[in-house]
Amino acid sequence: MPEPTGASLHVTVLWRHADWGLYGRRHEAIARELARRPEVGSVLHVEPVSVPEAGRLLRRWWSTERSSMKEAYAAQLWKLLVPCPRPVEEGLYTTSVLTLLNRTYPFPVAALNRWLVRTQCSLLQNARRELQGRHTCTLVYPPGMYLPEALRVLDSDVVVADVVDDVLARVGDARRARMYRAIYRTVFNAADHAFATSEQVVRRFPDAPCDIEVLPNGVTVPEGEGTKERGAGHEGATGKGTGTAPDGRESRPLAIYAGQLNQALDAEIVESVIEQCPEVTFRFYGPVSDPAGRRVAAALADRSNVDLAGPVPHAELYRRLCQADVLLNFKKPDHTTSGNDLLKIYEYMATGRPIVSPRVSPVGRFEEVIHVADTPGQFVVRLRAALREDAEARAETRMAHARANSWASRVDEVVHILLALRSASTVRESAQADVPVGGSVKERERGQPS
Repeated sequence: MPEPTGASLHVTVLWRHADWGLYGRRHEAIARELARRPEVGSVLHVEPVSVPEAGRLLRRWWSTERSSMKEAYAAQLWKLLVPCPRPVEEGLYTTSVLTLLNRTYPFPVAALNRWLVRTQCSLLQNARRELQGRHTCTLVYPPGMYLPEALRVLDSDVVVADVVDDVLARVGDARRARMYRAIYRTVFNAADHAFATSEQVVRRFPDAPCDIEVLPNGVTVPEGEGTKERGAGHEGATGKGTGTAPDGRESRPLAIYAGQLNQALDAEIVESVIEQCPEVTFRFYGPVSDPAGRRVAAALADRSNVDLAGPVPHAELYRRLCQADVLLNFKKPDHTTSGNDLLKIYEYMATGRPIVSPRVSPVGRFEEVIHVADTPGQFVVRLRAALREDAEARAETRMAHARANSWASRVDEVVHILLALRSASTVRESAQADVPVGGSVKERERGQPS
């Protein structure tokens, strides 16, 4: 592959869920970092919103009491209502594609949905011609169900897939699994290259027609942060779980979990640890997102040392994590986290705070600075050890690990691949004047327009 040369790129990011501004996930971090690069003229982030999801967003906007979350939901609704890319910072735009449903469709609905997606993508095709960047690259996140139609309509010089987690390991419904596999095939057939969050994801697709390269998650470490005194505040508390401890101290140590309450949580560890550590306040930041999460929330609701603080926008999360004495991960190493590279572990390390977690990825890479616990009993022991930790030296090591795994370094790799693929495409176009312009590198090699 030729070495990259200077170029002005436009990057369209096709994400698979509606969550921009809420959780700071991989797609959003990469899009924001790409927009800061001198090689990239503009970034357009696209995500699907189904009609039922739009209704849920409206209800959440109406019912939430936290003003920052109300603003985040309002931004989601606004970009759905305004049919043009919405600028969010210099060089970065967001928009939504409305779909009828986000899972399976009866045939007449499927046909109507395909037409709806194609129509909106045709408008996006025209809109992104007005954005800066001579060469168009598309970064695709399967298995979003709108992606096959979007890829058919949106022209690209380079297509790169980014495969997040082993989604197929979690799908119990055979029909949906078949649909997802078909979407993965479509995306890989269009892609010139692919990234994945882990080796396990790479092994899931041994017959993929493009190279798949592991690109772990990362984190942005704010400059000059992460050195505040542990337990320095109770901002965002609901009032529960923050009073006097049983031994008469003014306030309990604060342990924070950040993330969704869902089937991936080890409910046995959660309930056991909270029951056995009444001297600790356990605060949960994040939404309750499925029946398993609702059962956990119901079991914790009446605990005097539990504060179910609800979701906060990702932009606020780092500051709140820095208030903790210890940070917890309750996600279990099974099919629900298969292929994951948990973003929260990197974000926890960026604060320097002690961390207690089961042995899920990427914990194994950082065991010297993480308290690893595989059973409820071990979790209690490790939690108490973390609270006694002389944190200064280990805090610096954790933050050094976070800086070494920055999103900036991850996006260096993404930009290198995009420029190299574009350079390869340009060489072929110069050598083969009869090869149609447009389509991905792979499609031009076949002599097919997109």
